[in-house]
Amino acid sequence: MPVEPIFPDKYPPGTSTGVVALLCEGPVEGYEAEFLREWSTKAPPNGRRVDVWACGTGAGVRGMADSLGRTVKTAVVLDRDFHDEDSSKAVYKEWATDAEKMGWSFLGVRMWNRNEIENYFLEEDVLLPVMTKAFGCADQDVKNAVDSALKLLVPFQALQAAFQKTRDLWSDTDPAVLLQAVDKTLPSYKPAWTVTGLTGIDPARLEKDLPARLVKWRSEVCDKGGLREPWKGNAFLAAYAEAVKKWSAFSYASPEWRTTLAGKEVLKLVRQQLCAAKGGWWSEDETNRQPVAWSAMKNNRLRDKHDREVENTLRPDFVGRLVELVVTNPTDTRWAEFAELSAILAG
Repeated sequence: MPVEPIFPDKYPPGTSTGVVALLCEGPVEGYEAEFLREWSTKAPPNGRRVDVWACGTGAGVRGMADSLGRTVKTAVVLDRDFHDEDSSKAVYKEWATDAEKMGWSFLGVRMWNRNEIENYFLEEDVLLPVMTKAFGCADQDVKNAVDSALKLLVPFQALQAAFQKTRDLWSDTDPAVLLQAVDKTLPSYKPAWTVTGLTGIDPARLEKDLPARLVKWRSEVCDKGGLREPWKGNAFLAAYAEAVKKWSAFSYASPEWRTTLAGKEVLKLVRQQLCAAKGGWWSEDETNRQPVAWSAMKNNRLRDKHDREVENTLRPDFVGRLVELVVTNPTDTRWAEFAELSAILAG
């Protein structure tokens, strides 16, 4: 059972009695926060109020958990990104360890079963009705835009996946070993209470132990044949090549990409292609509705600005459609996953 909040009266919106703080990635107005806010009002955990805190990045979520975790019952939702099963387990373990160590009132952490929340909007029963209605186009127009996006995104997505796998391997060579004494008779490098009172370590004794610690760390990075992985780089190159080979075969009809690839990037290219196909409410000039000429815009800043305006218009429809599907139909394949999140929030 999670511990009770130590400082419930310090929770920013007021008392935290009967409240769960649900922390997620992304901006306040983003897909994830909007979805969780609407979903939590229709699938409440034991009548508790759910306050959704959008924290930007994964690091932001970790920081906010430490900031709020002793004032309110806290739960976390994270992007899976390109984590595999083993690295996902490591993430769960790290969060559980930190929560206990830091004294958070922690209900649990949940990683999406897919790369990120946007992947759920790519399911056919969400993507097609929303896009065809918004853009006045046919199902096949959306499918064609998806096929194009999948092919164009292969190098970018494969590089991101290889980077993620390499970063996971880097954690095994973390220099934290430098903080661990090789000389087991050496006391902690922090002041500590002993039978003689509060004592510290002799700086000279610590300095004498440091070279042995460096040897131990170097053995994790190098061996007699040179650098180990991931520093050697072969694993990075292999991960990229494997992803390119596999993902180049993806098409709209392939089920795997909806789980594996970064859905945000697919959605972006799909809507931009539909904007470029003909004029409409998404046009740059409301008085002269022409197809959006993305390449004619001066820079990426202007392209991103206009794309965000289109995205902001579409988002409520995507969110509303997904919420309807996952809260009203127990036989839906997505039902169980969101029921698990409800169970975490219920504590």
